[in-house]
Amino acid sequence: QSNAANAEESASASEELNAQVEQVNAMIQQLIAIVGGSNSAQDGRRLSQYMAGNVKSEGELRESEAIQR
Repeated sequence: QSNAANAEESASASEELNAQVEQVNAMIQQLIAIVGGSNSAQDGRRLSQYMAGNVKSEGELRESEAIQR
């Protein structure tokens, strides 16, 4: 029972952290666009694909694929 409770708590914490990563990535993209304009935003999107631990939603993945085309 203890293991099951710990596993559930870990899964919940993981989901919350993934949501926070998505929010931080969105803020970074906004800052890049503000500081350097649209070209820098595209560079930031490319860079974010290679950042360790980067998590993207399906919508963000589709958007970045469309931008690269």
